[in-house]
Amino acid sequence: MDDRSFNPKEFAHDLNNLLAVIKLYAQLGMRDPTASESLKESFHYILDQADEAIQRTGKLNKDFIYSGERMKILLSNLPGLAYRCKNAPGWPMEFISEGCLQLTGYQPEDFINSEKFQFGDIIHPDDQQYVHDTIQDLIGKGLPFTIEYRIFTKDGIEKRVWEKGRKVISPGDAVYLEGFIMDISERIHFEEALKLSEEKYSKVFKSSPFAIVITQLSDGKILDINPAFEQIFGYSRRDCIGKTSILLKLWENLADREAVVADLQNEQKVYNREYAFRKKSGEIRQGLYSAEMVSIGENPCMLSIVSDITILKQVESERKKIEEHLIRTQKMEVIGKLAGGVAHEFNNTLQVINTLSELSMLKLPLDHPVVPHLQQIRNSVKQSSSFVSQLLAFARKQPVNPQSLNLNDFIQALDQVIRRLIGENIRLEWLPQEGLWNILLDPMQLNQVLLNLILNARDAITGEGKIKIMTANESLVESVEPDNQEYVPGEYVMFSFADNGCGIDEQAMSMIFEPFFTTKPRGKGTGLGLATVYGIVRQNKGFIQVESKPGQGTEFRIYFPRYRG
Repeated sequence: MDDRSFNPKEFAHDLNNLLAVIKLYAQLGMRDPTASESLKESFHYILDQADEAIQRTGKLNKDFIYSGERMKILLSNLPGLAYRCKNAPGWPMEFISEGCLQLTGYQPEDFINSEKFQFGDIIHPDDQQYVHDTIQDLIGKGLPFTIEYRIFTKDGIEKRVWEKGRKVISPGDAVYLEGFIMDISERIHFEEALKLSEEKYSKVFKSSPFAIVITQLSDGKILDINPAFEQIFGYSRRDCIGKTSILLKLWENLADREAVVADLQNEQKVYNREYAFRKKSGEIRQGLYSAEMVSIGENPCMLSIVSDITILKQVESERKKIEEHLIRTQKMEVIGKLAGGVAHEFNNTLQVINTLSELSMLKLPLDHPVVPHLQQIRNSVKQSSSFVSQLLAFARKQPVNPQSLNLNDFIQALDQVIRRLIGENIRLEWLPQEGLWNILLDPMQLNQVLLNLILNARDAITGEGKIKIMTANESLVESVEPDNQEYVPGEYVMFSFADNGCGIDEQAMSMIFEPFFTTKPRGKGTGLGLATVYGIVRQNKGFIQVESKPGQGTEFRIYFPRYRG
């Protein structure tokens, strides 16, 4: 399946340029002496909206820069280089990390957007066609690629490199490659040295930066390990000799070891497989694993080499999280603007319908047969107005009247209402913290948040169950929420809303705050409850955490900033 990439920084830059053009024409329109007052008011409104949009795209750009700095630090620690290039002859680079200098001797700037000198120029001439054909074959099948080949450094030194990458599709359907390249010259030299002599083998074995272990194939007992193995896994040579990897619990998944042994018996070797391994401390590390059948005397053995690629996997995970958050944030912003626009237009139409209905009723006697129909129209308008209010809450355009509130007092005042809503089969557990800080919030908005969460929890419980509401003062620091881009360190009032209902699966979890998304049967929900909650919380500079597992219930933790007024 193709991945479609998106550059938020370029998007924000292009959008700012477009908004600047809009502002310019709006200013010219306001200065036009032939423009009517109503037209000038329209231009003034456009100017205000453009200024607001520029501020919001500026925040998006700052968030992206902060995320980019985090990514840059991680990339600088990698033993190799990360890249993004066009899928074209020569592999023209658009991005290449700082590890480029150590690996190739060239600065990243030497390759980026260069027409005269490209990365493909440093690939060994005998390997260039092989690299091209292998990559095109795999990405043509929708698969990631892993490949080894030779390059020449700036000093003319030949190196053997290992590359792993994938195809991505950018806006406009341009095809790019993203991946990672690592120097494996030492490992290759080691493998070749094994064939030369016992003396050279011993030297390379001890000096290799990769973990090496020799085990008997018959019973899996370890015969020898090198110093790098001791450093990476935390076991001493004495801990390992005569023991098995199973006894030491080196493999996170024993099925992986069984697959390796089976493949070795059939093919004599395995190369560059990613597995999870466990250190002596219990820490799980990701390793790039290769193994080959060797004979020591008449004893068949397994020679295994492991490269620690944990940092690389962390970078891949971090990049994915940043991309997903930016896409989700932008999608919610677009949906919010659309919802707000639709709500305003719909509300205007409702007001016209309501006014015409009232005027018609005033002109007719109460017993006129048309009056009940007009009354039904007015009732429908009221119901639709509630729907519009929820859309405006999600779009953060609902008129508000914030007040200093104590969450404990507010919830306590609704105690009887809450108990009537959840029914007798559901037990309510109320755990307020004493001395709770105040928050600044519109009481109507807080009421919407509470009622939506209550109804959501009630509907998730079948038969008897429990809902627990808890409040607390929390002073949060930056390290608490490293992956939450909406999080800002500071003092918050938290209230937790937990149930032991049916829970939410992983796929639905990513969409629960989107308007009109619901897991309830058709006709049982509008899909605006949690969208309303999300809009109100973000409008008041708060954030939400959700934890849920199918069959184990759901907990919403909502944080509102402390109010000191």
